[in-house]
Amino acid sequence: MQLESALTEDQRQVLWKFVRGDVNANEFEKWLYNETALETAFEDESYLILIGCDFRSKEDTYKIKASIRSVLEVGENCRCLAVRDLDNIEMGGDWFFEKFFATLTKLASPPTKQWWLYISRCNACCTNWLVAQEERIHDQFYVERISDRVVQKAKAGIWPDRFRTYADVLDMGVKLGVSEARFVDPMSGSLQVTVEELLQTVLTISAREVGL
Repeated sequence: MQLESALTEDQRQVLWKFVRGDVNANEFEKWLYNETALETAFEDESYLILIGCDFRSKEDTYKIKASIRSVLEVGENCRCLAVRDLDNIEMGGDWFFEKFFATLTKLASPPTKQWWLYISRCNACCTNWLVAQEERIHDQFYVERISDRVVQKAKAGIWPDRFRTYADVLDMGVKLGVSEARFVDPMSGSLQVTVEELLQTVLTISAREVGL
């Protein structure tokens, strides 16, 4: 898939939202058929492939997302647009996290014992990210796009409710479908420290919830 001319910023934003999953296939299909200007942006064959996609098919949708991504990544100076508004990024894996964080600079950390939490800004596109670092159980970063207003409030001491406790961070893994972690040693130090922290910070938590 190739471009014939430059995309507008609005077109690029919507295409990225579709690729990363912030816009579903049905919404994207409606936008695609209404955005007739794309016909001049994509070369003829590429445009026909795009509008000819069967968005009811998961396989076809997956393939067209991969094709669009290959076009969008050309010339990008950061990886922010590839990440959902609320997303998880694995530590390790394909090492995408290194590319993502390479352009981020830490702006603020809460004046509390929330060691896992901080705010960063991308040096390339100026996107602000609320970041929760979960390195004890699942080895994940959980990130959320936030506005300049939220950043300023945080610097003034008023932090977002998201990721307020470590239990919130672990729960986000469940909501985003992160694979369940299994430890060979059930008495692993990281498990014990996490259980102790959960019991201290979440007074109503049950033994069953701790096990989850």
